[in-house]
Amino acid sequence: AVERADGLIVVTEWKAYRSLNFRALRTAMKSPVVFDGRNLYEPAIMSEQGITYFGIGRNQSVVPVQGAIYEERHAQLQRH
Repeated sequence: AVERADGLIVVTEWKAYRSLNFRALRTAMKSPVVFDGRNLYEPAIMSEQGITYFGIGRNQSVVPVQGAIYEERHAQLQRH
């Protein structure tokens, strides 16, 4: 669904969107840009994956999330 897309806009919290394959997403998209209206993803992780990321309503100068903190947040999202 994102093949050659100029961007992806996420406006749902459905589980299917919480664990995207970011490498495949970046490769498939014409321009790997994600607008995240639900703040499902961590900005530092998106940056590491080569995806331009905008968390709507989120301060863009976020301190990068490190290993254990990311894993804890990811586990919390999976439970909901």
